[in-house]
Amino acid sequence: MRDARRVRSPGGTGGTGSTGGTGGTGAGAAARRRVARVVLVDEAGAVLLLSGRDPDVPSAPEFWFTPGGGAEPGEELEDAARREVREETGHVVGDLGPVRWRRETSFTFGGLHFDQDESYFVVPTERFSVRPTAWTELERRSVTGWRWWPQRELRETGAVVYPHELAGLLAAVDRGEPFPGPPPIA
Repeated sequence: MRDARRVRSPGGTGGTGSTGGTGGTGAGAAARRRVARVVLVDEAGAVLLLSGRDPDVPSAPEFWFTPGGGAEPGEELEDAARREVREETGHVVGDLGPVRWRRETSFTFGGLHFDQDESYFVVPTERFSVRPTAWTELERRSVTGWRWWPQRELRETGAVVYPHELAGLLAAVDRGEPFPGPPPIA
């Protein structure tokens, strides 16, 4: 059974998702958690992003983020990635391929602080309609929508997108290069 508190990171200063039992604690403390994020890219190159805002901060700006969330205790990252995509979008993914990028991030969301190690998978898929299957109460309060973003729009938008480097990371994938960034997290 999942932890009742769910906080899914958009990869920066806020988000929603499963704490996986190792997530945030009180406002002054933080625990590290392993997070699997999935960059779903359709046949036209558009990327599925969810939008949200911190429901505890009425003036919080909207942000966009990739599906994904915390791994449950003992859960492999690949299994967490598949589970999170299914819960958040209703879509079932098979082969994830290798982890394409890793990063560390810290943020506060819903009054909790999180330090997390994020692993990103890039998964080609046919475009599908989002049908969330297992949103928690917090997700229902914080996720405001979703859309398929053409990569050109991602490069040009003034919207807050997590990770901030997403458009550049996808351009590297298109060129057949590995994601740039910090060395893999051990």
